[in-house]
Amino acid sequence: MATIDTGPIHPDPLSQPDSDVRVVDALVLYDYIERLLQAMLGQDNQLFLSKSSTLERLAHFAADSLVQADPAKARANSACIAIIKRVPVLHEAKSLQEQLLVINLPGDADGSNEFSVFHRYLQHAFSPFFDSNVGSLSRDDKDAKMGLSLAKKKVAELELSLVQLQNNVAIPEVVLRIHPEIRQYVIDCHKQQAKPVVEGLGDVTSNSLFLNKLQSDVNEWIKEIQKLTLLDRDPESGSARQEIEFWIALERALNHIDLQLHSDEILLTLDTLRAAKRFHATVSFLADTGIKEKTEKVQRYNQLMKDFPINDLLSSTDLDKIGESILLIFSHINKKFKISPYPIKRMLKLIEAISKDLNTQMLKTLSSSSIMMIPWEEFDFCIRKTDQVFRIWEEQLKEFINVARELVRKRSEKFLVLKINSAHVPLQERLSFVHIFRRQHEDLCSTILKVIKSESASIKQSSLAPTSASAQRTKDLDLEASGAQEDVVSAFDTIRSVNVLDLSPEGTQSWVAAENIYTERIAQVEGQIISRLRDRLASARNATDMFRVFSKFNALFIRPKIRGAIHEYQTQLIERVKEDIHRLHEKFAAQHDDVEMLRMVRLRDLMPISSSVIWARQIERQLGEYMKRVEDVLGRGWEQYAEGQKLSQEERAFKNQLNTRPIFDRWVANISSREINIGGRIFDITRNRARGGELQLTVNFDDQIIAVFKEIRNLLWHQFVVPHPIVNVAKDAKRVYPFAVSLAETVRTWDKTLNLLSQNKSICWLVATYHKSVQTLISKGIQLRWDYFINTYEVLAIGATGENRHAMFVRELVHAVSLFQEKTVDAISITDSINAHVEELATIPYEKSAFEKSMANIQKLASLVHIFDSFNSLLIQTVSGLSISVFLQL
Repeated sequence: MATIDTGPIHPDPLSQPDSDVRVVDALVLYDYIERLLQAMLGQDNQLFLSKSSTLERLAHFAADSLVQADPAKARANSACIAIIKRVPVLHEAKSLQEQLLVINLPGDADGSNEFSVFHRYLQHAFSPFFDSNVGSLSRDDKDAKMGLSLAKKKVAELELSLVQLQNNVAIPEVVLRIHPEIRQYVIDCHKQQAKPVVEGLGDVTSNSLFLNKLQSDVNEWIKEIQKLTLLDRDPESGSARQEIEFWIALERALNHIDLQLHSDEILLTLDTLRAAKRFHATVSFLADTGIKEKTEKVQRYNQLMKDFPINDLLSSTDLDKIGESILLIFSHINKKFKISPYPIKRMLKLIEAISKDLNTQMLKTLSSSSIMMIPWEEFDFCIRKTDQVFRIWEEQLKEFINVARELVRKRSEKFLVLKINSAHVPLQERLSFVHIFRRQHEDLCSTILKVIKSESASIKQSSLAPTSASAQRTKDLDLEASGAQEDVVSAFDTIRSVNVLDLSPEGTQSWVAAENIYTERIAQVEGQIISRLRDRLASARNATDMFRVFSKFNALFIRPKIRGAIHEYQTQLIERVKEDIHRLHEKFAAQHDDVEMLRMVRLRDLMPISSSVIWARQIERQLGEYMKRVEDVLGRGWEQYAEGQKLSQEERAFKNQLNTRPIFDRWVANISSREINIGGRIFDITRNRARGGELQLTVNFDDQIIAVFKEIRNLLWHQFVVPHPIVNVAKDAKRVYPFAVSLAETVRTWDKTLNLLSQNKSICWLVATYHKSVQTLISKGIQLRWDYFINTYEVLAIGATGENRHAMFVRELVHAVSLFQEKTVDAISITDSINAHVEELATIPYEKSAFEKSMANIQKLASLVHIFDSFNSLLIQTVSGLSISVFLQL
């Protein structure tokens, strides 16, 4: 019989219908429900007891927004449907399908469990519907996301509760039967607030029939209690929660019996038997039940079972929560198992049951996201999450095994194999296999796409005619034109519809069949690629073209079929790489004999150690390019092949030779052993042996310090860690280096100018002022020390402003020497010109015009002498000497 519930689940109690809204006719609603019953319950309108009363109720249901649903238990052998209004009032203008929700609620007519029905609705309808709607929403609000997460957790907890209601562990409820006279007497005593005693029963205590009945009741009690004390369950059957609930429920039942045993009725019955000297019954009651020992045992077991966080795992809604729940579970086990006598062998079975629950939750979580349908990035992220969960399990399991071994030793138990058969291992293996499968497929797709883009770019950039050889080679391997990418995607479509999480034999068979179809289609694509690739390699003009082809397609070499097809070309190119590496060996060995390299070192102002480092780094970079060619030829994982292993060993040996660390260490040891510092006076006076021991002014600065500074600068550029003391010397050298170079150049200019003066002594009087100013500055600078320049630099670095006097001295000296050199050269030029014109007087024609012209030139040059800042007496002396020379010529 069908029960029609005309009351809605209240949609909106505050909503009131508008006066102008036309409510749906009750007869229309009646016809709709009649068809609904026929479709959903297979019933007809005979189930309506009274059509008129039903129409009245339906009219009330359609028009009144305040109709309430009155819950009532369905009659026996009945089924129900719930009709719920989505709007307060049913509108005539809208279809009933848009305004009503209908749910089939089967009762006991079909023999199903109500909790099972609720669970199926929640698991297969409400929960997926909720997840899909939540997933389609774009929520940026943090609070909103938190609320949705909490709602999902509550839904999962409700689902878990429904499962538990279906799988509750059945512990027999033991109620000890009391003799009616004993019961009545105890009731009377309680009313009189008196303690029940044996004497209060009167003469009945001597009645053998009464005593036999009491003894029979006690024997019956023993049997009833033994139903619990001897009760056990197979830990290999059922779930982990059933094992946990079993011991908790058993303790609850034992406590209930204990309360009964301490009741006045039970105590009075036993006292009565003792008074009648029926000791056998009382002694056997205490000895045979074993309730005390059983209660103690269960209570100690429940030190482990109480607060067991198994619900955290069973209610997990995502992989992160599953991982966290595993940590909580094993943390609880490792802590409580040490103080609980729960058997180790039974604990192993419990952990296997937890593994089953883990497997179930993983399947449930993964099934909600169709892992073969989602994009590769999401799939890869999902698999990494599952791997993390499995790693957490393995790590925690190892820790538990260590705890279990320690307990085996402490409990002095016999040898026990601590082995756990994790139920989730097949799922883990399947996911790992599918992950590898999809990664290989993704690599193949990305490689083909990469080749297509590369070839398209080559065609666009090429300026050759379409009929040229290069264009033809490009066309030969046009994977886009061949449809290779579409074929690979089409092959994968055969896999998408397979449920890879189905680990049953039928599911495995479906996967194998789909995989075989995929493999066949991929083999056809590989055959096309091999044919085109071999044609391209065969038409290559030289090894460079081959390397270029291999560099584009080396990602395809992970496919064994393609790798085997081009093996002969690989061998040829690997030999070429070996020859290049051998030549690189020879080039490195002959580095000191390379004239071009030595010329470049001098041009770049490189020091010996720096040049060796740079040379080794260049060789190493070139070696890296050659090894990149090896990867281009052999593909990823080239070190695993025989040829690759040999080349890898040669590469390591060559890199050991290119290691510049020993060179650097020897240089550091050499510099550290030498006392290199910057100090002393900035000028020094030495004897020049080439000039017969003549005294000469020099700059007191060791050129080796400059070399060390340049060396350290280059080494730091190449990321070498130079010891701090040596770096400090370099820093000091860097501070004084500009001054030292400037002073050295100035002293050389000074020396050259003095040599010019010694060769042209007639002009000494003209440049005497400039000569003296330089000497004055040198006399001041002869007292200066390099320490002053270093310390002055540090003061300026701290925050002082303005040019310091030591830097000013260098600038003034440079200016003075430059001016001295300039004036000396000018004086020599003027005097040489005057002397030439004076000598010309002896040979010119003896005519007035000729003499006037020569004398005018001499006068013009003589007037230039006044540009020299010399004393008047010196100028007069110079002009007088010139007049005498002219007079003698005339």
